[in-house]
Amino acid sequence: MKRPGWAWILSVLFHPLWVPWLIFFVVLHFYASSFFLWSKQLPAWLLKLSAICWLLLPAVLLFIFKQAGIITTWEMEQARERRLPLLCLLAVYIFSAWAMHLWELDVRLQALPAGVALSLLLAFLLNEFSKISLHTLALGGATTFFAVLAYHTQHTAWLLPLIASIWASGWVYAARLELGAHTHLQLMGGYGTGMVAMWAMYCYKACGL
Repeated sequence: MKRPGWAWILSVLFHPLWVPWLIFFVVLHFYASSFFLWSKQLPAWLLKLSAICWLLLPAVLLFIFKQAGIITTWEMEQARERRLPLLCLLAVYIFSAWAMHLWELDVRLQALPAGVALSLLLAFLLNEFSKISLHTLALGGATTFFAVLAYHTQHTAWLLPLIASIWASGWVYAARLELGAHTHLQLMGGYGTGMVAMWAMYCYKACGL
């Protein structure tokens, strides 16, 4: 069965591997002044470092897993194939959250890798019962991150990335459904899990709740 082109393209563009980095890019490229009033070089340095940790390293690991036969497809269609990749990604984001805390970066930035780490942990646990969508998991986290930033800071500038993330979420939801990759319940489960995880970690890190 031929895959609808638009659905496949959207699934690739908003692959869960690089959604967290896209959030980080938007924050540091367009809103850096909100976080780094004292340095112009630090945002660029953080973007490069995060690209290595959040893009290159996971991509290399998935390639190794594919060559070793641990995963059979890049989509990791079987629940058992997701276990090791999820654990490795979880370790990456736990380390990232710890490093940001150690460097005393803005707590709002620290909430991003912490939220991703919690969502990956929940996805790993839920994976034994249901193959929730990792695409909507990532976009649920993105939507919530921009929503709580907009609410917490009371800055309307955050509404643009918030609207964009909601728009992307709807299209990716439709794309994954069109490809037959998930059921409605798995897609909504992924989105809800991502939202809850990001909201919880933002409240913990940035609001002290």
